[in-house]
Amino acid sequence: MPKSLTVEEVRSDCRSTTKIATKIATKIATKIATKIATKIATKIATKITTKIATKIATKTAKTKTTRTTTTTATTATITTTAIIKKFCTFLQKK
Repeated sequence: MPKSLTVEEVRSDCRSTTKIATKIATKIATKIATKIATKIATKIATKITTKIATKIATKTAKTKTTRTTTTTATTATITTTAIIKKFCTFLQKK
């Protein structure tokens, strides 16, 4: 015949189960929130990058020297890419 559990043993098992369920739910929620935040951050970063790149390209297009234009555009692209990477890294740490 199986052993009967006392009320305290049942309560203890319930507490343990609740703690485990809470940990699992927290991990799942964190992963989902991170994915959502990353998608949102990427969209925002893309919009910001596009605006910055457009402004730089507009100013650069007004420059008469081809070398200066190319250098400025390349620098703008590198800078924008670095900003996006840092922003995404920052969000992933949160």
